[in-house]
Amino acid sequence: MSFASDRFASDRFEPESASPPAMRSGEPIRFDFARSGGDCRPCRAICQDAGEHLALALVRFVCAGYMTASADCWEAAHAHADATFGAVDGPPFVARAGALVRALRAERRAGFAFFPASCAQVSRDEAELIALVQAARAGDPDRLRRAGQKVGGGVSCGAIVTAARALAVLLNRYAALIAAGQGGGLAAGRGGAPN
Repeated sequence: MSFASDRFASDRFEPESASPPAMRSGEPIRFDFARSGGDCRPCRAICQDAGEHLALALVRFVCAGYMTASADCWEAAHAHADATFGAVDGPPFVARAGALVRALRAERRAGFAFFPASCAQVSRDEAELIALVQAARAGDPDRLRRAGQKVGGGVSCGAIVTAARALAVLLNRYAALIAAGQGGGLAAGRGGAPN
């Protein structure tokens, strides 16, 4: 008798859906590619350093993964982070970017428009998300609360703010290493900044 015999037919593996844990009622938000023009701004005007460029690229890869249901997007995120920070320090950045996107899926009221990872423009939604991460990096509670409400669609979003703070911790740590001349890939200018 083989392992996959009839007696195991009811125990077949069923993959989990792409839905996040139920933190609110309704479906998870929709991720869509942004369109050029209108509210778009250059990445260099929004991201303050190479770490924020990297974080934006990772968020974009993760969003694309949810949009397309393709593991290739996650692989691209890991390859991008590994190329910048190495195989040991890269994965935590992907995990923190993934946690932020999962929090968006759970708490944000509207969809989220994003550009491909290599795009040199930033959508309005992406600019608001980067502003949230910047507020978390600055440690300004009022600015963080306002930015969290803006990203969340007018409500206070605890998971989104917590995830932004966690990503900010890594970004600040690597900014300090760069300032000390020990920042590896980011110090060498390989932070993933789009053209």
